[in-house]
Amino acid sequence: MSPPKASLLNSVMRFLIWATIFAAIGVPLVLFPLLREDKLTRQFEDPQRRQDRSAVVTNNGMQAKAAQIARLKTLTARPEMVSGAAAQLHIIAIAFEEAKPEPMGSSPANPRHMVDPDGYRRLVLDMHRGGKDAVVIIADQPIRWTIVEPQAQSWGRIGFEGLAPFDVAAGRPGMLAGFRIAAFGAQNTARVFYPGQAPGRLDSNLGPSQRQRAFCGAARTWTEHFGIRFDQAHFALVVEPTRIAPEGRSIDSDGQFRETLTGHAIEKLCERR
Repeated sequence: MSPPKASLLNSVMRFLIWATIFAAIGVPLVLFPLLREDKLTRQFEDPQRRQDRSAVVTNNGMQAKAAQIARLKTLTARPEMVSGAAAQLHIIAIAFEEAKPEPMGSSPANPRHMVDPDGYRRLVLDMHRGGKDAVVIIADQPIRWTIVEPQAQSWGRIGFEGLAPFDVAAGRPGMLAGFRIAAFGAQNTARVFYPGQAPGRLDSNLGPSQRQRAFCGAARTWTEHFGIRFDQAHFALVVEPTRIAPEGRSIDSDGQFRETLTGHAIEKLCERR
């Protein structure tokens, strides 16, 4: 009787071994499609179909934005063309306190302000009397700039920073020094400092704010990009402008100046940031 028992035991063992093998192979194949957060799934997911669950759902126009970035890059100079081309740098934050007018309309309180149908405000940057000044514009709202240059072949001395996208109404290759825009994918960009939050006003109880650290990071990035020192930079917060025009160490504008910082003040502010 012992041989049949041994044969039965061997059959049971073989069954258990094969069952274990099939389970090891089959269970992952069944569970794999159910793993919504699987790394392989995330790796090959279409980036345009991804969306931050905390973000506001919008018609973000990914293809149009990509085309806009590509166009702006064609207007941007190479870094070796920018470095050393500026004698000083104006960092200008543009703030708006009134709500944006309706498309192609103007603000009742300020008829100078115009907005295109795609939501971009219209502003003019006049570099005609800027000499070798460089300008970096910080803005939190979309702005379409008309840029007036002193000559067609000047080095790129215009940069853009901030949250919202920007556009240039007409341009030429090499006119821009570069851009750091959160809406275009840049990280840790500076934001506009509204009255009472300008980088020169520190709260001793709270210490340096995140906006102040971002401002100092941006100031450091742009001074290095232009190959100049902190003490060659100036800051101004301008509210409700339609025109910005650097003139040596000063800035001409139809907006209201709410805060200014000299290069030495920027250097002191950012020495520990």
